[in-house]
Amino acid sequence: MKKIKSIIIGILLIISILTVINPVSAATINVNPGTGTLQAAIASASSGDTLFLNPGIYIVTTQIVPNKNLTIVGASKETVTIKPSFDTGGSGNGRALLLVLEGYNVIFKNITFDGDHPNRKVNICLYFQGSGTVENCVFKNIQYYILESDGSGGQKGEPQGRGVSMYAPNYPTTSNTVNVKNNTFSNIGRIGIFCGTGSMANIENNIYTGKGPGVPDTLDPRISFIDYGIEVGNGGQAVIKGNTITKCKGTWGGWSSAGIYVHTFYGEGSKAATITNNVIKENYNGIEVEEAQDPVTIVVVANYNDIIDNDEFGITSTFRPDIGDAKSPSIVDGRFNWWGTNAGPGYIHNKVSANVNYYPWEKRGNIPINSIMSIIAKNFQKKNGLDE
Repeated sequence: MKKIKSIIIGILLIISILTVINPVSAATINVNPGTGTLQAAIASASSGDTLFLNPGIYIVTTQIVPNKNLTIVGASKETVTIKPSFDTGGSGNGRALLLVLEGYNVIFKNITFDGDHPNRKVNICLYFQGSGTVENCVFKNIQYYILESDGSGGQKGEPQGRGVSMYAPNYPTTSNTVNVKNNTFSNIGRIGIFCGTGSMANIENNIYTGKGPGVPDTLDPRISFIDYGIEVGNGGQAVIKGNTITKCKGTWGGWSSAGIYVHTFYGEGSKAATITNNVIKENYNGIEVEEAQDPVTIVVVANYNDIIDNDEFGITSTFRPDIGDAKSPSIVDGRFNWWGTNAGPGYIHNKVSANVNYYPWEKRGNIPINSIMSIIAKNFQKKNGLDE
């Protein structure tokens, strides 16, 4: 009997050792398009698995909450589309089409997310309370509003809709990091990428195209547009690099659009936003910074960007005592930017407000032609051994 027990114990010991040496490997699961197929695949997957989405349209019938670590990869963003068959909610977690909860990491690649506006209302497409990556994806037709009478025969409603949003609900105990890279955004209701409380965002090489000016002086969100390509607020931190943001031109209800918007309206302020090597062109405001807290908590460094042809300000920094207890604005480091002309910021359009250090700025194409020819001649002589 003792010998049998010893054999059993030995076998169990060997199995446990092999399990440690060769743990169960993550699987790659092929998913076919259709209604509910993505939800079913996520539900049956194990943490660490990769879901490969074959070409086609994936119809989502209810909110997806992948409570595990996953990688979800499309065959290509041109051939794989995720669309809802329902309207998301207007508040809390119910706003999200896909919700990544705290403690999980989910990666999305090579997918088109189509909110199907005006047929459907989507408040937030991807909502990260955990961490993750969004890479080489398309976000389009993501809008949300509730219409009501404006009392004069028309309709009104607040424009909402975000492509990617992030927020750490238990900050400062926990935080999250989300990488948003090489994506495109168009026909978004309000915000392309939002970075909020406790979140660290790496936002690189994305393209956001706004909806244009719309119809001013109306509260009807169907024709009166607002756009923020990237918004950082409420304690968020972001590195914003290499993005192209254009056509954020509309106004709605006292709000004006901006390519990049940094603020401290709701609770703890934005700790930092580093904005470099972006093209910020043809917006209402290029970069808008609004401090609402005392003492000042916003730190914005905006260097080496192309800030061109914005309607009002290229960079503006103000404070909002009407919203918080702010007594002074943040001082923005706005040096070394290209303003579309060697003369620097404009006086009527593409201006710089007070509280922005914008000198020196970048100058281009100001080398005299005789200097250029001299350099060419010297290089030719050196290459051909004629300079000895």
